[in-house]
Amino acid sequence: ANEKVLLIVGGSQGAQGINERVLKILPELISDITVLHITGERHFQAVRAVTTELLAQSSRRTAYKVFPYLKDELGRALVVADTVVSRAGATMLAELARLKKVALLIPLPVPPAASDHQMQNAELFERYGAARVLESGNVTPALLLQNIRDLMSDTALRQQLQDGMAAMDRAGAAAALAQLAFCLAMRVPPTLAA
Repeated sequence: ANEKVLLIVGGSQGAQGINERVLKILPELISDITVLHITGERHFQAVRAVTTELLAQSSRRTAYKVFPYLKDELGRALVVADTVVSRAGATMLAELARLKKVALLIPLPVPPAASDHQMQNAELFERYGAARVLESGNVTPALLLQNIRDLMSDTALRQQLQDGMAAMDRAGAAAALAQLAFCLAMRVPPTLAA
């Protein structure tokens, strides 16, 4: 069977806390899975330096791939990932729902988040059975590792989360919003414009 792939994305503001915890469990994490780790540009050099030394003697060092960010390649990384560890920004959640990905969400705390929107997003996905959520301040390395292991290996849990993600996906949302905006701009009741 093909080896499972874990994608870890900290987001533009929130990578440091996730990166620090990942580094503490990395040798154990890569024992049987491939890890794609997007550190954020600010943290890339430091994480790469630590992981180069940490994994220097590991026969599994090639199972860990580290990137400052992925722009055009993020879609491909999301497609190949079996499980995603991520913050809970709206764009990422929409992508996860569209692809029906198993996800562990660690919402960006306030501050640096401007408001508590990431926690609200994460709680909504958790309430609908679409993701597992850990609060940033409560994430120990052991808890992170256990949750990743559960999400990578528990078939029933994976199916439940994928079904939840499918329910969160709104394929026609952009078209519906565009139509609503057009109706409002034209002062036409939305129900008559359909």
